[in-house]
Amino acid sequence: MQSNSTQNWTGEFFVPGNRENRFAGEVKYSPDEGLILFYRFVEPVVVDGTECLHGITSSGDKCTLVGPFRVLQSENRFGGAMATRGGSVAFDAFLIGDCVAEDEEYMDVSFSLTNLEEFFYPTGFKERVRLSDKPICLATTDFGEVLVSHTATLNFVHEIQDAVHCDDATAIGALEKAFKDIQESYPNAFFTTKKDMRCRVDYRMSERCELPTILALIHDFSNLLALLTYRPVIPIDIKLRGRIVDKPDLVVFRATYFERKTLEASVRDSFHWHMPIREPIVPLVEIIQKWFPVARDHSGIVSTIQNKARVRSEHDIHAQIVLHATQLEFIGHVEGHKKDKYEYPLSKYGGEYVCARLMGIFKKNNINEVGVAITELRGEIAHVGRTKKWLTELSIIQVADVEKCFQLTVIGHLLKGICVPGDAIHDYQFKYLPGC
Repeated sequence: MQSNSTQNWTGEFFVPGNRENRFAGEVKYSPDEGLILFYRFVEPVVVDGTECLHGITSSGDKCTLVGPFRVLQSENRFGGAMATRGGSVAFDAFLIGDCVAEDEEYMDVSFSLTNLEEFFYPTGFKERVRLSDKPICLATTDFGEVLVSHTATLNFVHEIQDAVHCDDATAIGALEKAFKDIQESYPNAFFTTKKDMRCRVDYRMSERCELPTILALIHDFSNLLALLTYRPVIPIDIKLRGRIVDKPDLVVFRATYFERKTLEASVRDSFHWHMPIREPIVPLVEIIQKWFPVARDHSGIVSTIQNKARVRSEHDIHAQIVLHATQLEFIGHVEGHKKDKYEYPLSKYGGEYVCARLMGIFKKNNINEVGVAITELRGEIAHVGRTKKWLTELSIIQVADVEKCFQLTVIGHLLKGICVPGDAIHDYQFKYLPGC
C-alpha cells in the first residue's frame, strides 16, 4: 500500500477498551486532502472523547486512528423512531495491522521516497544492480542508524529456460544441463530472479520513540532528498517495525495536504545522469550526518522546493524575495561582511552564473552595483508608499528570476555547510538557474 494514492477502508471503530460500543465508519485517505473518518452510530451508543480510535476493517485487519475524536463534533439525525449521530473527523495518522495506544513507542521504521532509486542508479539499469546484505549507505546519527538498502521481488527459478531465453538451442541446452548439475551439487541452494528493484530507508532508533517523532524524522529525510534533487519528494510505504515481541508490523498512512501539481511533480520521471548531485559523486554518509542536526533550521528554504510545482502569485514571489534577501544579509553578517551584505554571499555562494544573471536582469556592470539595486528592490517591496522603480521596470518573470537567484545562493550556502562538493554545487546552480 503506497501513500501517494487515494484509498479508503470501511469497518467498525471503538474507543480503546470499549469495543461493546463500536460503530460503523469509513476511512478515506488522499495525499492532497488528508485522512478523514466518516462515521455514524445509532443512539444511545456511548462514545467518550479519546486521543485515538481502534477498529477492525472489513478485510479483518486491526487498525488505529491517531488523533483526537470528540462526539461533540457530530450531528444528530432522526429517521422514524431511530436517532443516529455521525459526522467526519480528520486524524493525524492511520495504522493498519494492530490496535495500539497513541503513545506507543517504536524502535525501527522503514519507508521509501518518490524517485529515490534514480538518485542511486539510472532507469534501465535497475535489473543490473546486484542485491547485497550490505546497505548502499549506513550513517550514524544522534537518534540512531540511517540505512539505505536495495529491495526486490524474488521469484524462484526451477527451470533455467523459464528465466533465460536464447535462440541458440545448443547453447541453452548446455546452460540447462549446467544448471541442473549445480542444483544437484547444492541441494540446499535456492535460485531466484529479481525484479522491481527499489531502494528503502530504514531508521534503527537508539531509543524508543513515539510516532510524531518518527514521522518528523522521515519528513527531515524527504526534505534532504528534495534539497539534493531540487524537486518535491514525498515519503511513501511507511512501515513501523521493531515493536514488542510477536507484535505485527504496522503500515502507516500519515495525514498530508499536498497540492495536486506537487504530487505529480514528485512522481514525474527524472534521469540519473542529469542530476548534478547524486550517488556516488557526493559523500552521502557525511551529508546525512551533517543534515539532521540542522534540518529544522532550514525547513523554510526546503519548503520552497517541496512546493515549487504550484502556481505562485506575485505576492508569493515578493514575499520570497524579502525572505531570501534577509537570509543573504544574515549570511553576510555572520561571516563578517555587514557592508557588502548582498555582494559577499552572492559572489561566494552564488558564483559566477548567479552574479552574471543578476547583472543582466538589473543591467549593471558589476556585483557591487547589483547590491545597490537589490537594496532598492527589497525596499520597494517591504515598505508601503516607496516609489516603485524596479517593480515598474522589471517584468514579473524577471522579478521571479531574481527570487530564484537569491534562493539558489541560499541553497548554495546550505549545501556547502552539509559537505556537498563545490563542483557539484556549481553544476546544481547552473542547471536550475533561470535562463541557462
